[in-house]
Amino acid sequence: MKIGNIICLFTFLFIAYLSSGQQVDIYFDSVKMVAFNKHDSTLFTGIYKDTIGKGKYYSFIEFINGNIKSDYYYNKKGVLLDSIVVFDNGLLSKEFEYNKNGKLLRIRNFKLAEESKEFFETSSTKFKKDGTKKEEIFCLNGYIRLLHKMYYDNGNIKYSFIEQYVDYEDIYNPIGKPAIDSIYIDYFKTGVKKSEITYKLGKRHGMERIYYENGKLKEERNFIDGKIVNPAFFWDEIDRKYEVTYKIAFNGMPTTVKCKKLIFD
Repeated sequence: MKIGNIICLFTFLFIAYLSSGQQVDIYFDSVKMVAFNKHDSTLFTGIYKDTIGKGKYYSFIEFINGNIKSDYYYNKKGVLLDSIVVFDNGLLSKEFEYNKNGKLLRIRNFKLAEESKEFFETSSTKFKKDGTKKEEIFCLNGYIRLLHKMYYDNGNIKYSFIEQYVDYEDIYNPIGKPAIDSIYIDYFKTGVKKSEITYKLGKRHGMERIYYENGKLKEERNFIDGKIVNPAFFWDEIDRKYEVTYKIAFNGMPTTVKCKKLIFD
């Protein structure tokens, strides 16, 4: 079951119970449902089982003290399909997504926003076929990403993108979301840092540092509002330091080296 509008999720469960003939009453609002034993109105604890698609799939929905705890289903061969949805005290909490062979593809965590009464995604972890991590995303409120990580096939981190909400007065990006400052760091396959650059309102701003694969500093370049500021500094592989002046393109980015001067041997 894919996570979409939470109302749709509750509607599905409500209809399934009615069609099953099981003696359970379901009451729900926009964020939570409660199940009662019909014969005595006590809170229902147990697993609801249903056959879907003329016996092709089997659904299992667990309730504890009236609150839904989990929802998952299998095919006739016993392979877990699509997803497991987990609830905490009756509220949507976590989803595990699987491929058609039962391999875990992604784990998503959710939280309820008290004011809007909507669930938003707080984190998501994607996995490769071999079970190693492919990607991790951590969110502030469903659309502002606090941290985004990608991984190499060997399991080492490929890059990380750290974002921070910044309360600049009356400044929003073109699609109306709050202003974001960020730090982008990428890595060699060995796990050694390759480069690091900071952004302000989506533009390079601050010191960019580039490294050799042995971890030694290779170059430092300063940016202000997306434009490089000369001079930059370069270190060769035997640690000699150079002052570098770049030709600058119309967009403020460096092109070719205009001047390179040794300043420390």
